[in-house]
Amino acid sequence: GWQSDREIEAHFDWYGATIEDRPERVVDRLSVAFCASMRPARPRHGYSEAFELVDASGTVTTVFIGGSNGAPHAVCSGQASDKFVAAVRRNWPSAHSVARMDSRIDFGGAESDSHTWDLLYPTVAAFAQERGLATSIHGDFLGSGDAGRTLYVGSPKSEVRLRLYEKSKEVRAHSHTGSGAVASDWVRIEVQVKPKGTARRSAATASALEVWGYSRWTQDLLAQLTTLDVPRTQITPGRQSDDERKFENLLRQYGPVMRRMTAVKGWDAVAARIERAVLTEEPRAC
Repeated sequence: GWQSDREIEAHFDWYGATIEDRPERVVDRLSVAFCASMRPARPRHGYSEAFELVDASGTVTTVFIGGSNGAPHAVCSGQASDKFVAAVRRNWPSAHSVARMDSRIDFGGAESDSHTWDLLYPTVAAFAQERGLATSIHGDFLGSGDAGRTLYVGSPKSEVRLRLYEKSKEVRAHSHTGSGAVASDWVRIEVQVKPKGTARRSAATASALEVWGYSRWTQDLLAQLTTLDVPRTQITPGRQSDDERKFENLLRQYGPVMRRMTAVKGWDAVAARIERAVLTEEPRAC
């Protein structure tokens, strides 16, 4: 591999979580986790409201609520992602599902150029070609390369997609000074995963390194670059039974009602009522 196992650190770089809780409590608990203030934001994806949580570094997460989607959806990207994931999993360990999660691994980072991009780019491109994976490029490939280059592997519509890009040049391009204390040989590789169905629930416990196991080809590429062997995880769940499918439909249809009842009566009372109805009450005659 390009780096020893001891040097490899995978971190979350995006996490989108649908949280089964009251919107005000979601906003409150995430605000406390980040010591953040709240300001209105533009709603999207069918939600009727949105709020940004802002700390000294800027926007750390956005919470979307209302509309036709039911439960609140919270999104975080960038440096705050690991902290966000920890907060969501601490507050809602079994009450959230994952719509998207990105994991990043950085290479290089030396103070002087050591040609990390020149080593990684042809390796990843050759791997993609060998596997028959869709690729596309963005950036300054024909000029000096100063503006930065990105290689995409996988279709934009795929559940799994990968990006390889010159992170140091991206940081410089967005800095006010254009330079600063940014390592000159910093290359980042990211995998983007969008779990399907019940796999969204199991993704709520995946580590940043385990995200690389959601596709055979990302698992193999990681092993080629780092010698790490992560466990394989199915991104699409197996076929559900009729009862499982009906139960999922029940939760989607009546979840908002149960959340409203919980807000008024508390979860213990609602759970006790469900238990009585399911386990002890006789079915009513027609």
